[in-house]
Amino acid sequence: AHAACERAHAACERAHASVRMLRASVPCACCVQMCGMLCAGVRMLRVGVRMLRATVHVLCAAVHMLHAGLRMLRASQMCACCVQMCAHAVCRRAHAACRRAHAAGERAHDACTRVHAACTHV
Repeated sequence: AHAACERAHAACERAHASVRMLRASVPCACCVQMCGMLCAGVRMLRVGVRMLRATVHVLCAAVHMLHAGLRMLRASQMCACCVQMCAHAVCRRAHAACRRAHAAGERAHDACTRVHAACTHV
């Protein structure tokens, strides 16, 4: 019986190279248990990889949000009038022009006050 078991083990080891061969073979009970543990281990590894990828995606999204927040903070610190924004249409147009002026490198406060001259709510 032991010789047959050894032959079955050898067949099982060869069958690991192909899943189809493994399913077609009829190994002994110890091979079935070993193969089951291997398959369970592979499944757990796959789940772990999926969880790791999901964690990486969440971390990337958090980093993007942090960068966006930092950009907004930097933009808000350019001048005092940019901090005091209101929702009126005239003001929104003025703020858009102000942001364009800042993007072009014009940091002088007179540029902002010129742009915000139409706004009476700031």
